Amino acid sequence: MSAAALISVLSLLRALQTSLAHSQQALKREQRLSRMLRTVSEINQLIVRERDPQRLLQEACDHLVGGRGYDLAWIGLMQNDGQTIEAVASAGEQVDLTQFASRLDPQPVQPT
Repeated sequence: MSAAALISVLSLLRALQTSLAHSQQALKREQRLSRMLRTVSEINQLIVRERDPQRLLQEACDHLVGGRGYDLAWIGLMQNDGQTIEAVASAGEQVDLTQFASRLDPQPVQPT
């Protein structure tokens, strides 16, 4: 086999390897997006079905952790002052929800 033919074969193999890597990345991205879309759909069904607001929030967090591979999910709600966000539901890693209290203004929040 001539040197030119060998170089051509090596170039073709590199191109195929690159193409395969891009295809694998695209497939992983498609699978991830498909899982996300299923999750949104399932939580939408939960919203329609569940009448208890606290149970809805908790089940949404449970669903994200239990079925979708997230280590932690939490939901925060804006408080009446319009500045404080307080975590009201969580699932996954054991955490102290007061650690998630936050404010939208510069005033610091002290855990309760």
